[in-house]
Amino acid sequence: MREIAEVNRAFKSSEKLTSILTFFVILLIILILIVLAFLIKKVFFEKPVPRSIEERAYYYYQGMVKNHPQVVEYWEGLAKAEADLGKYDDAIAHLNHALKIKPKRPMLRYWLAQVYAKKGDEDRAIKALKDELNLAPYNEYAWFDMGELYYRQKKFNDCINCMKKVVERKFYWADAHFLLGQAYEGAGEVDLAIQEYQEVLRFIPDHQGAIAALKRLKS
Repeated sequence: MREIAEVNRAFKSSEKLTSILTFFVILLIILILIVLAFLIKKVFFEKPVPRSIEERAYYYYQGMVKNHPQVVEYWEGLAKAEADLGKYDDAIAHLNHALKIKPKRPMLRYWLAQVYAKKGDEDRAIKALKDELNLAPYNEYAWFDMGELYYRQKKFNDCINCMKKVVERKFYWADAHFLLGQAYEGAGEVDLAIQEYQEVLRFIPDHQGAIAALKRLKS
């Protein structure tokens, strides 16, 4: 009888231990399910919190193009936000989509050129600027940007032609005179370069780039 009682006690003790272990296993499974539910909610259902002005603009315009897919201004805004975030391929795709909606809208090709330039595709940037200037030949910003791209490519005569267009309409634009001076200098037209650097100093007397260029060319 004593042996049977000991066996019963051992069995009950084992049964109690099993119950405790089962409880903790169930608790662990519940905790794992809670964590999984939290992660699923965070990844698939919670909207990301924008951390910058650019991100806020990006999410705002994403919503606007979804609700108003025919409004070209929203596609343009989305593309600009994407370019600011380094999403260049998306920006190019959305600007081209905007052009399909309104092919003659001013500045769309200008912004497209900006994105191509940021991406490092200078030839496509120049083509986009030429297309913009076919629609808006007095867009000084397009002429300036195209001149800057030509200068980077060491196409100094092309740069000179662009910058002349700028200073003809905005003679007070010091940066345009400076870039024109650099292009003249690159083309070997030293006297004309000096004239342009002097024009820069007429508008910005302490322009260090122009001061250094004049010292270099007059020495």
